[in-house]
Amino acid sequence: MDGVLVGVNYAIAISGMVICSLGLALALLTRSVQPKTRRYLVATFATLVVYTASDLFGQVGDDFQGQAWVLADRIALFFESALPTCALLILTSLLLYTCGRDWRHDIAFDVVGALWVVYIVLLVQTQFTGNLYSVGDDNVYRRGPYYPILLIPVLLITITNMIVLWRNRHRLSAKQRAAFAIYFAVPMVAMAWQMVSYGLLATVLGTSLGALGMFCFVASDQADVFRQKEAEVVKLRTDVMLSQIQPHFLFNALDTIYGLVDEDPEVAKKAIASFSQYLRTNLDSLKHAAPVPVERELEHVRTYLELERMSDAGRIDYEIDAQTTNFFVPALSVQTLAENAVKHGLGGLESGGKVTVRTYERDDGFAVVVDDDGIGFDLNELDENVGIGISNTRERVSAMCDGSLEITSEPGRGTTAVMRIPKDSSRKPQLSEAHA
Repeated sequence: MDGVLVGVNYAIAISGMVICSLGLALALLTRSVQPKTRRYLVATFATLVVYTASDLFGQVGDDFQGQAWVLADRIALFFESALPTCALLILTSLLLYTCGRDWRHDIAFDVVGALWVVYIVLLVQTQFTGNLYSVGDDNVYRRGPYYPILLIPVLLITITNMIVLWRNRHRLSAKQRAAFAIYFAVPMVAMAWQMVSYGLLATVLGTSLGALGMFCFVASDQADVFRQKEAEVVKLRTDVMLSQIQPHFLFNALDTIYGLVDEDPEVAKKAIASFSQYLRTNLDSLKHAAPVPVERELEHVRTYLELERMSDAGRIDYEIDAQTTNFFVPALSVQTLAENAVKHGLGGLESGGKVTVRTYERDDGFAVVVDDDGIGFDLNELDENVGIGISNTRERVSAMCDGSLEITSEPGRGTTAVMRIPKDSSRKPQLSEAHA
């Protein structure tokens, strides 16, 4: 019977390592999962791969004698015992993040962290006392008289997480609730099974299957969100494109070109080329479900601002300072901000003014700043059209690049718009061109 049990445990350890390695590969390769969620999942599965590898190494070491193998077996057993709780700590952070809470300032994480510290302290002290478990000089694992105490912190961590999950259930989708419930519940059931089935490594299998089940539900939920965002982005992109082709601007540009035909035919030709390029870019934006290189967007902004400068008899000046162009932004996003600066910032000044567009790199991503020295406005009293344009742009930046848009303004002091794009999502389009 012992031979059968050893064979079963080997099969469990190998299966667990394969499952966790598969989960790690999927977490690394699945692009429909939101970047920060993916980082949590990668950390979880990487931890569990080392956990299952430690378990497998410990089983192999059981067949050898000598102090070196005894020491190696003790180290493997320590990691085998500690790493599942490390994964629980990571999943607590993911749960709080998914609920919209900051784990760094959350009492639930503090409780889980304190219980985890207690658990690690118990593991460390039993290496010297053997009161929870021990590996003797004969390289045989034995449970100590107080072994059940070791399970109390783990049980309390799981209960804390289940309470957090229950109290925040309305903030989570059904698939998210199922994902966390599976991961928290299945390993605990396996642990209880292992308690009454001495020698059977049920916890390894339960933890591995629980993690894979959690990933499947998380990935499915993220895919649903991804498809929903694609649909929203298509609508927002169409709305923005239509809002950009304003009759007032078109008529002004055509009037300017009409006047230039007799005064300066060469300049008129350039103006017609710029105007054609402006229209073409707006219409082409309907084909881009994914973000576009910021360099392309800045060229469009330059075309727009040059047409505005020509149409307004030089009252409007502009500067484009592209310190970096190695990232992507939603099509027409920067142009929308530049148009707001011209129409609602400089449009109220008889003497005109200046729009400055610049890009730069940050430690955690990239930034696009659109600044004007116009009339400014009270953020609490936004014009409806301005508010809709800013809202649409902010939603597109968030949906397509996982970025953010901040507007600061003060009456009489001008307006500054700052678009921030994380590096995780700035180097490649996030939405498929196939859905354009």
